[in-house]
Amino acid sequence: WCNSCMVNLTQALKKHLPIVKLWFIWCAYIFIFLAVVSVIFRTMTPLAGKYKTNLEKYLSAQLSYEIHIENLETGWYWFAPIVKAKQVTIGSPKQPLFAINELDLGINLVSSLLHWRLQPGYLFIDGLVLKIQQTNNNDWLLQNINISSKKDATNLATNNFLDWVLEHQTMQVKNITLELFLYIDKS
Repeated sequence: WCNSCMVNLTQALKKHLPIVKLWFIWCAYIFIFLAVVSVIFRTMTPLAGKYKTNLEKYLSAQLSYEIHIENLETGWYWFAPIVKAKQVTIGSPKQPLFAINELDLGINLVSSLLHWRLQPGYLFIDGLVLKIQQTNNNDWLLQNINISSKKDATNLATNNFLDWVLEHQTMQVKNITLELFLYIDKS
């Protein structure tokens, strides 16, 4: 009985060995490719800080608000490249709509490669004061911007900003102050 098992096992190995070898070769190619991509991204990320003014201009055009970033760094959060922006102001520097101590944005590489566009992956916000108010006609204002109405061209919802924020797979907030003002009808 053992001799016939050994013969069957030997025949099965001879039959499937080319497939197993091919599978291991493909796994090795994929592993080497991922290692090369990782090294390239990790090598290039320190260069991103040089493009702070270009990033500010691009974001200002996209959001229709002036963006100022005091310090811009790059790094990695697990396997995702992140951009660390410190002392970010959205709006006029003297009276900003939002002032954020630290804002980290990560890119989901796997999803970005699958969709052929940048996909958000990680969002970290530290140090932000949000003011939300309800008006007498039941509209909602976020930092005095109407987020209920789609009419306003500078509306954050119209610019898909809130959709983009909520699209992140991982979101962490720290040191957030929320001021909520509800309208109470006194009639």
